[in-house]
Formats: sequence, structure tokens, C-alpha cells
Amino acid sequence: MLNIFLLSILATLLFLPLGIILNKKNLNSIMYYDNLSRIFIYSLIFVSFLSLTLNFFIPLTKNVNSIFLIFSFIISYYYRSYFLNLKYFIFIIIISLIVFLLITKSNTFRPDAGLYHFPYTSILNNEKIIFGLSNFHYRFGHISIIQYTSAFFNNHIFSSNGIIFPIALLYASIVVNFFSQIRNYLIKKNYNFHFFFLVSTLIYILGKMHRYSEFGNDTPSHILFLFLLSEILRNNFNHKLTDIRNFFLLAAFIIMNKIFFILSILLPLIFLSKKNYKKIIFNGKSLFIFIFFLMWVVKSTIVSGCAIYPIKPTCFDNLTWTDINQVQIVSNENEAWAKSWPGYDDTKGAISHSDYNKNFNWLKTWLKFNGYKSFKIILTYLIILFLIGLLIYKKNYKSDFFINTHKIYIKLITLILITGISIWFLKAPDYRYGTGYIVGFLSIIFSIIISNNLKKKIYIPIFITLVLSLSIFSIKNLGRIITVEGNYFNSPWPKYFSHSKENIYEEPEKIKIDGKNLYISKGLCMFGKAPCSRNLGNFKVIKKLNYNFFVIK
Repeated sequence: MLNIFLLSILATLLFLPLGIILNKKNLNSIMYYDNLSRIFIYSLIFVSFLSLTLNFFIPLTKNVNSIFLIFSFIISYYYRSYFLNLKYFIFIIIISLIVFLLITKSNTFRPDAGLYHFPYTSILNNEKIIFGLSNFHYRFGHISIIQYTSAFFNNHIFSSNGIIFPIALLYASIVVNFFSQIRNYLIKKNYNFHFFFLVSTLIYILGKMHRYSEFGNDTPSHILFLFLLSEILRNNFNHKLTDIRNFFLLAAFIIMNKIFFILSILLPLIFLSKKNYKKIIFNGKSLFIFIFFLMWVVKSTIVSGCAIYPIKPTCFDNLTWTDINQVQIVSNENEAWAKSWPGYDDTKGAISHSDYNKNFNWLKTWLKFNGYKSFKIILTYLIILFLIGLLIYKKNYKSDFFINTHKIYIKLITLILITGISIWFLKAPDYRYGTGYIVGFLSIIFSIIISNNLKKKIYIPIFITLVLSLSIFSIKNLGRIITVEGNYFNSPWPKYFSHSKENIYEEPEKIKIDGKNLYISKGLCMFGKAPCSRNLGNFKVIKKLNYNFFVIK
């Protein structure tokens, strides 16, 4: 276990400085932990960009990933006055403790991690970009950018265990960022709208999003979305141009993690005006965002034949590797499963995925399954917010902060969230898809009510609430660490070789298609030999310009 903690420290030391490349403002600010955690988030964004760029030309091997860490050493030396101090090392210890609690003896997200998260990461470590890879396994078409980040962490220092770190580091950075801001508000006794948003969202993150085994690709998107909302709501909406550019970068990164959060891009757009749009759009940071997102779209097109997979209107059916029929099947199937397709009673008559999705045929089944689950989680969160409100609510008290806030921004943000929730309900009403929109909306409504009607003495109830939330996070994770047996392979790291109790990697069957080595697994591929899938599509392999093309027969 000490090994995990020490490597968590090393991961923070090695990768955090890279964030200065994208965000080096306020390095001398007194809000040190706030800024440091923000820099760490941007470091993961930069690593994602670097990984994506490299994979167009070469595999992300351990040698390649290790060589590029030299950037971190150069930056650390150049900004040594900022990093070499006691506060920095305290920050590193806090981040490492959170990561340690999250990942030690944990499972990984089932079954998706073994089905396509880890297999895709392994492909990135072994292959440069493959044209038509989704023909080998359709889920490779809608992969998240976080898999590229994970692949880069597989180097000679961490070996394959490094692929576990990025999501945990992202989670820890946002938790520390929220705590840091709350602490600053408490010291100043500034109980404003943003303060209550931070408190309410942090309660949810610590209380509900505390299991690494449930993270998958969804949780990073949700906590990043809540972080973006926090960044937008702070400073009474008085943002500098550099802040707004960073909002666009965060929004683009969120979309690359989960296309369902495409409405994220509308949040920074509300700050564009006739006076500032040229300064915001025509600059180096905006060019970087454009190139980054364009590369992501090109990557998606190369892998699946669609700019946004599996949305049929974005597909290019003239490409030899585009399977339009498969795209439509995947789209219908994904929507049907989100609408509780497995619970449908087909004794009343067989129905296709497409017909099930139409005319609210799904609603009755959904209410019994995904709907019930969603309502239960939402109701629990509402009860918690209500209990907190009872402790600090005082009718008729008027907060100066909220009176002076630009209410138009609140209305626009709320409208965007309501739109997101509506799209979620109509197209993909599985709670794990809409968490960010739902929690963001409820937290904002709670913050509006409380910040405009609160008692003057709220320090103690807020402090107790945060302590209880942190205790839940710690107790849940410590309980797992203490009770889970550590007699499995690669213990106490999370099980990414197998979802079995022993975590023993099962060798997939090796096959050759047109001279290309591929692997077929009877179960889950997990992290291992690649490219691996448990299904063999109807494709042939063509070699052009030293690239592999998986084209439709």
C-alpha cells in the first residue's frame, strides 16, 4: 500500500507542472491551493492533447511517454520558486491521500472498463491510430479523451499501473479546489451564491461519487462539468478574458470526454459581447482549443467514419471504413438501453429498439427501472439539501451579493441546464448520463434560495456538514481497504487485468486477418494484448502509408 501512496506523490510531482503551459496566471496569488489544484486540472488537459497528437503518428509506448516527461522537469526548474515550498508539499500529500483512498484495493468500472476502456488504452500503447477501428469493436467509436491521458501515464516509472492515476488525480484536484475556495469564503465570512454552490456540489461529490469502481468515463465528465460551473459562477461573474478562454478550453475537454455534454460550449458563450469577442476568439489559446477539438473530430472520423459517433448525420458514408448500418443499430441500441430496454416485457409483443424508442413506448418500463433509480438518487440529494437549508435558512434576510449579481447570467445558465436535463430525459435517461446537468441545476436552485435567505451565523452547520461529507468519503474507502482481501494478482492496485477475484489475466485468442495480428477474448479483454475484442466484425485489413485500415468487406 505504501507503494501506491509514494507513486501518487510522484505522479503529482511529475505531471502537475505541465498545467502551467495552459494556465500560468495568478502564480503569486495568496489563493495558493485554489490555483495549484486548477493548474493540475490543466496539466491533465495538456497531457490529453499531447497524447492525442502523438498517436496520429506513433504508439504511446513507455519509451515515448517517458521521454516527454522531460517537459515537466524543465518547467519545475523554471518555476522552482513557486513549487519548492512547504505549501506545495502539503498539497501533494493531500492529493496523494485522496488518490490512495480511492484506488487501493478497488475494482474497476464493470463491465465497460474491461470491455473497451482498458482495451482501448492498451491499443494506444501498442498502435498508432487505426482507420476503421470501430469495425473491430463498435464501442471503440465513442471512446473518451481520458483513455489517451491514461495511456500516457503508462511509462517506465509507473509501468501499466499508471493508467489508474488520471481519473483519481482529476477527482482529487477538483475536491481540493472546492475545499480551498470554501475555506477562503469561510475565513472572509463571505457566504455568497458561489459559496453555497461549492458546498452543495462538494457534498454530492464526496457522498455519492466516492467509489473508484463506479467512475468509468462518466464521473470525470460530471465533476469537470461541475468544476466549469463553479469557475463561471465565481467572482460575481466578473471574469477576465483569460478566464473566458479557459472556460472554452474546459468545455471542449468535457465534450471530448462525453459528447452528451455538448451544451457545455454554451456556458462560456454567454460572456461573448461585441466588445470582447475578437480578443477572446483571435488569440493563441483559442487557436489551441480549435486545433485540439479539430484533432478530436478527425480522430473520431478516422476511427469510426463519423465526426460524432454514433450520430448518423455526422457520418461520411463515402469512406471505405464507414458502416452506416452499424452506426444506426448502435445509436438505437444505446438509446434503448438508457431507456431500460432490458426490463421490457416482450411477452406483450416483440418490439425493435427503434420502435421502443418512439412515442414514449419506453416510459412505463423506464419508470420501473432507470427512472426509479434516478428519482431515488435525486430525492436523497434534495432531502440532504433541505436539511441543510433548515439549519441556515432565515426568511426575509436579503443577501447583498445576490442583489448585485448579474441575474441574466443565472437565468441563462439555468436555462442551459434545464435544456440538458430535457435532452437527457428524451434521449438517454440513464442517471449516469445526466448527473452533471441534474446536480448542477439542483445546486444552483439551492444556492439561489439560501444565499438570498440565510442566517448570519452559519459557520458551524456548514463546517459540520463538510466534515460529515468528508467522513463518509473516508469511511467508505477505508472500509473497503480494510475488508477487501489483498491476495489477488497485482494487489493492492485496482483490478484492471481481470474482474475476477484473483485478477488473473486471461490470454485472448490470437488471430490473423490479412497479416495483421488481432486478439479475440471469450470474456473481457481488459488491459493486455491489443487490439482485442470479444466480437469479430465483418472487415478486412488494408495497409496504406504504414497505417492499418479496417475496411468493410
